Amino acid sequence: MSRKPKLRSDLLTREVEDEFLVYEPEGGEVYLMNPMAAAILELCDGSRDAAAIAAEILDVIEADPQTVQADVERTLEELSAKKLLEWEE
Repeated sequence: MSRKPKLRSDLLTREVEDEFLVYEPEGGEVYLMNPMAAAILELCDGSRDAAAIAAEILDVIEADPQTVQADVERTLEELSAKKLLEWEE
């Protein structure tokens, strides 16, 4: 069974013009997401694994599937390292 990422419920998110901000209140950190990271993060609801997130993105943009899959996996690793995600089984 694949693990499914979910944005931590205590984080605050805001879209400001063309940017997506994530505020982590406990540590006071603010993270600025590029458009691809924001799209990935918005799909982190605990119902999709990395492959399903990549498939959703490929439904919207025309890109190389391997590149998108690699981008999704790298972004999830970075978000996880920053402790912005919880993981569902």
